[in-house]
Formats: sequence, C-alpha cells, structure tokens
Amino acid sequence: MLTRASVWYGNSSIRVASDGFCAFEMWYIGDPIFRRTSHVHMLQGKSKLLLWVNHNKIITDSNLVNYSGSLKILKVKVSDWDLNVLHASLNIEGVDYWTYLKGNWETMDGVPWELYTGTF
Repeated sequence: MLTRASVWYGNSSIRVASDGFCAFEMWYIGDPIFRRTSHVHMLQGKSKLLLWVNHNKIITDSNLVNYSGSLKILKVKVSDWDLNVLHASLNIEGVDYWTYLKGNWETMDGVPWELYTGTF
C-alpha cells in the first residue's frame, strides 16, 4: 500500500522516493523539455506530465526524468495498483539564492524579505 512519496527537483532532474507507485501526475509551470531516465511511459502536456509503468511493476526510488529549461512544480499525485492516491511532498534542490540577496549582511537591511514568502 502506498503510504509515502517525496519528489525532489532541481539541477535539471526530478527524483522520487516512495514505497511504490505505478503512476505519477505532475502539474507545473515553465517551459521544460523532459527526457526519461527510467523505464516509464511518459506523456507531456502544456502544464502536466504523466508517467506510468505497466504490468504490476512499481517505482520506488528513482531519478525519473531530466529536464532543461525553467520548471516550477505545483503539485504531484502518485497512485498504486490498488488505486490509493497520495499527494507527494515537494522539495527543491540546487537553487542559488545568493544572487537574489543583496544588502548589508551585518544589519540585513536592504534584503526584500517580502519576496521570500512563497514556496519553491
């Protein structure tokens, strides 16, 4: 039974860790070009990516796809063969925030903190 799923993206790849799923549905914004890295079927739409396997196979820990271009994942749902559906937790990695943080590091004034209220 599917009980956990986490997705990491950044550094031009999308990785997943779970206790087994057969389908992956991802909503995103940006202009990525996806390339499969594992033995999954893939269908890409304008703002959605579908990945799945056949014949009672499951995906556990895997680097699913690589991508080029900009990408922000909005949400991911995974399901298993028993039709259990789970929203995966999202994690971003490899993002360089340094160039966005300008100001005096001693007092931290000049940093536009209102820009850092969203999720990435």
